Amino acid sequence: MRPFRHSLLFSLIFVTPLAFAVTTVQTGKNDQKQVSLTIYERDMALVRDIRQVPMHNGAVKIRFADVSERIQPETVMLKDMSSGRISVAQIYFDNNLLSPQTLLESYVGKKVKVVKTNPTTGAETEEQAEVLSAQGGIVLKIGNRIETSVPGRIVYDHVPNGLLAKPVLTVEINSNTSQRQQLELDYLTNGIGWNANYVAQLNDKENRMNLSGWAAISNNSGSEFKNARVQLIAGNPNITSGRPILMAAARSAKFDAMPANNEISQESFADYHLYTLPQKVTLANNQTRQYSLLSANDVKVKKEWVLNGGNYYYRSRMPNVSDNLPVNITVTFRNTKGDRLGMPLPGGTVRFYQTDNHGNQQFLGESQMSHTPVNGAVSLKMGESFDVTGSRKQTEYKMLPSQDQTVRTVESAYEIVLKNAKNNSVTVQVKEPIPGSWQILQENHPHAKDGMNAVWNIKVPANGESTLNYRVRVE
Repeated sequence: MRPFRHSLLFSLIFVTPLAFAVTTVQTGKNDQKQVSLTIYERDMALVRDIRQVPMHNGAVKIRFADVSERIQPETVMLKDMSSGRISVAQIYFDNNLLSPQTLLESYVGKKVKVVKTNPTTGAETEEQAEVLSAQGGIVLKIGNRIETSVPGRIVYDHVPNGLLAKPVLTVEINSNTSQRQQLELDYLTNGIGWNANYVAQLNDKENRMNLSGWAAISNNSGSEFKNARVQLIAGNPNITSGRPILMAAARSAKFDAMPANNEISQESFADYHLYTLPQKVTLANNQTRQYSLLSANDVKVKKEWVLNGGNYYYRSRMPNVSDNLPVNITVTFRNTKGDRLGMPLPGGTVRFYQTDNHGNQQFLGESQMSHTPVNGAVSLKMGESFDVTGSRKQTEYKMLPSQDQTVRTVESAYEIVLKNAKNNSVTVQVKEPIPGSWQILQENHPHAKDGMNAVWNIKVPANGESTLNYRVRVE
């Protein structure tokens, strides 16, 4: 087999030559026996379309209608599930769809009629015109004059054979049977994807939440998929020009064992997680559907106030005071059974809500969560605090002499003031990403080292303030 050679028209050439007499077979939705979708998060899906197709001995051209308009033609695979008595010779995809523009372009050099309507009497008159050009507009030759706009409406005699109402995938095969065959057509398509969304309802004390997860499936492929069995892949498969390898891996996930209840089932698959919808789904074009993915109540969470620093002021003099630094509000939790979770969490948007004193639910903020395995930790920024603020000032900066000219050693000192306008005390985590090799020389609160960060936990009293002072040496 020669490798694929892809443009919009491409082919797989086999050694067996096609006979001169070719029988054309049309197949559409009425021939479908089963449609399955494996949907990925990157606007891509694997389609598995099984059809009962009439067959003839010899060379057969099968025209598959009702395939995705955004099919990736180079990923097409055809399998004879009945007898295996066919061999594929050529595959090509026709996507030259009928539209006013393509119809006009197909008539370049041909005659059309221009119909004018008298605005007073309503009487219609016809003139014959030749289409000279359809690039960037229209150029017509009407009699002895050239027109660059249509002085009426254009009437065409017919639709040329090359223009299609819907795209068609054509597979040319050699067949050794005249009986109807069950064929499996597999391909990847763009325009179908899914993403996870979460609703987190915080309690009054902000130490527990009810978490519900939803899978939002969107179909913008230009095609409808009726009564499809649907599976969702959570993870990030590598996507390169070797797409058929990805497809072959996904095909090993079978749809035969569907869950008996109405809940989405979850299982590990390769290095990803596979979610199977319990019922068949009809996905209309330009439609988004949501399905319950998970639900967990009374999940233990921790609300934190975090002041994040930068690394730039440890290498240069910064005499100005940075006032009104935002203090982020973060919500952290662990994905463990002990904390009432302990299930794979596909990455997605988490939206936080809380009920106010009047019983009304209020939106608090949202954040993007990464794929989180069991026993993983999650930290999400919910917003910025209105009542808790900070300021930072560099109180001293000096470069230390060094015999090694390639090493630059700097000592600097800082004052961070944290203010709290709340009626209760809070603990603010100050996180400073200090570059290079560093050492804290002096501090009025103890720090902890977290990777490249120096971290202080500073308690700030109600309606009060606290100050952090520290000196650091950086090489």
